[in-house]
Amino acid sequence: MTPHFTVKEMECHCGCGLLPSMVVPVALERVREKLGVPIFCSCAARCIKHNRSIGSRDRSIHPMLLAADIYRVGRRDARASPVDAQWIAALFRSNGWYALTEADHVHVDMRTWFPEILKLREEHLWTP
Repeated sequence: MTPHFTVKEMECHCGCGLLPSMVVPVALERVREKLGVPIFCSCAARCIKHNRSIGSRDRSIHPMLLAADIYRVGRRDARASPVDAQWIAALFRSNGWYALTEADHVHVDMRTWFPEILKLREEHLWTP
């Protein structure tokens, strides 16, 4: 999808092949470039069935194809430290994204952009 984020990394983990909107991997790529170290996405797109199977809410942003969970910084075998998590969250927030630091990952999504997205949908200029 981008130089550092693969389809496999971004697609729904149930195997249905659902992919996020391209704005998600593009934003992850930009943040990765600013950080200067690898970041890894544990989850981006989720179909409703998979979202329910992991116990997430139906109103989650993942099935809207506009979210990602970032769980590792620098090395694939290391969880994000609290410092890394705050750093990642701050970069996303500075670019207008919603970011929430969790115990072992950072959730980022585009809920702050919803008014603009809804307007574009009404004008038929944007599709997930």
